[in-house]
Amino acid sequence: MAGEQKAKLGLALGSGAARGWALIGILKQLDLMGLKPDVIVGCSIGSLVGAAYCTEKLDDLETWVRTLDTWQVIRLLDWGMGQGGMVSGSKLFTQLENTLGSTKIEDCSTEYAAVATELYTGREHVFSEGSMLDAIRASCAIPGVLAPQFINQHWMIDGAVVNPVPVSVCRAMGATHVIAVDLNSGKPQPLSNPHDILYTDANEIAPELHPDQPNKFQDLLGNSKNFIDNIIKKRKASAEPSAPGFMAVANGAIDIMQNRITRSRLAADPPDILIQPKVTHIGIMEFNRAQEAIDIGQSSVMQISHLLDEYVGLFK
Repeated sequence: MAGEQKAKLGLALGSGAARGWALIGILKQLDLMGLKPDVIVGCSIGSLVGAAYCTEKLDDLETWVRTLDTWQVIRLLDWGMGQGGMVSGSKLFTQLENTLGSTKIEDCSTEYAAVATELYTGREHVFSEGSMLDAIRASCAIPGVLAPQFINQHWMIDGAVVNPVPVSVCRAMGATHVIAVDLNSGKPQPLSNPHDILYTDANEIAPELHPDQPNKFQDLLGNSKNFIDNIIKKRKASAEPSAPGFMAVANGAIDIMQNRITRSRLAADPPDILIQPKVTHIGIMEFNRAQEAIDIGQSSVMQISHLLDEYVGLFK
């Protein structure tokens, strides 16, 4: 029919920090099914993984993140207290530039955009041209954790503050069908009990020895500036519960914020298909759990493959 709009597939990749490694598995599985998006819009970690896909560096990103262990993650974090966040981010973004290169958004074969938030206006800011690395830096600036970024004459923070799963931006870029990924669905990881644990052995603070207690890594990061001292010193038993650390508060607040805003935004502008990998048990700073997250991401696509069959024929 004359004038009929051509089908255009958009992917809205949501926020979730370390949980976002699941997006690698999701994109790989969609690719195996023959589903190649025309548009990718990412928020926070979604902007990073989406950028890797659009620059054909997803395999390189996967190879790198699979090597990350606890101490490699800590070495990437350059503590920047006084710069608006616990981590300044320069080491991390240098590594990202080495992995992704210095690509311009407009040079990508797949349309790409990243969502950030203007700190002083509260406005949603969409990066659809210019430096891809700048777009990622702005979109990933988790409030209180990663320092805000001064880009395009604005201080930028995490896009999750206004639009955690940017379905609306996909639509605005012409997507006729949108597959969205929500990384924060389900019950958030409880934060009370892990911080009442009384350590009797300094070695217990090593998270790799206790994979069933993922918040141990968050505790370590929460005390990061003096983490060596905290490994050496034993915590004394106390009848009173200990106050939650910085990372516990940040993790809990961000979980609540993302969950509430996501539900509101998705209700107002629902995607055609919603993928919700079960990764809320992974802490926001546990970037060392890539293998687990990637596997969950792939599995989440396989579980709804029957819903994607129609899309395979339409967008192949």
